Amino acid sequence: MLLQPIQQDSIVDRFLKGRGSAAVMGVSLEVANLETVAKRLEQGAVSTKQSYGGVYGASLLVPAADTRGLWIEFVARSNEGISEA
Repeated sequence: MLLQPIQQDSIVDRFLKGRGSAAVMGVSLEVANLETVAKRLEQGAVSTKQSYGGVYGASLLVPAADTRGLWIEFVARSNEGISEA
């Protein structure tokens, strides 16, 4: 997903100004189970935000403050359209 600021001093605007140019703001990773991801992150002392309904569905976010400036979003894999053989 590509973003551009729609108003000055927005999160996206501040992020780009802080980097001096276009940059990667975050990454979304599809996972089989958000609960498993949350438990593993907790074991490594990584803080996460409460799960939420993101653009791609049920998601879990690791804030940029905990990942050297790059947020990481874990997205629950959707089983729609997958048939069991």
